[in-house]
Amino acid sequence: MRLFPALRALFLLGLLSLSLQAGDALLGSWQTQREFSDGNEMHREVERLRFLPGSFQFTLKADIEEGRHQVKGLTFVAKGLWKREGELLVLFIQQIEFQGVEESHGIDPASYRSLIKGIRGRYLNDPIRIFHIDSEKDGVLTMKNGNGEVKRYRRGE
Repeated sequence: MRLFPALRALFLLGLLSLSLQAGDALLGSWQTQREFSDGNEMHREVERLRFLPGSFQFTLKADIEEGRHQVKGLTFVAKGLWKREGELLVLFIQQIEFQGVEESHGIDPASYRSLIKGIRGRYLNDPIRIFHIDSEKDGVLTMKNGNGEVKRYRRGE
């Protein structure tokens, strides 16, 4: 969702001014894994969400393979603000940093930089994420984003 700068600023101020209930069940760590293919590429991703009162940290660790070309352990960390209202969860990503890569084979430097820029852009160009919480029980958090994609997170450490 894109908002005009003035509306975005008002939204952010609204988030900051709202207080979080201390007993919110989302507090703590959650994680999910998924595998998917995008054309000739195979992706494996692990996402970790850590909710603190009013702020969150999101870690994305990905392995991407396309034929002989591989990137393993590509890691990004995003931080921002969050607010929950009933079944609605709003995340506002304030920053995202590339943390590094564990292994890389057959990737030229230009493609590597393009991959990093593309993933960072995915979050910086659309920093406000809105989710509908479908369920939250037995250590499993099920959420749906605006595109209808369902993710199931398990309680982490």
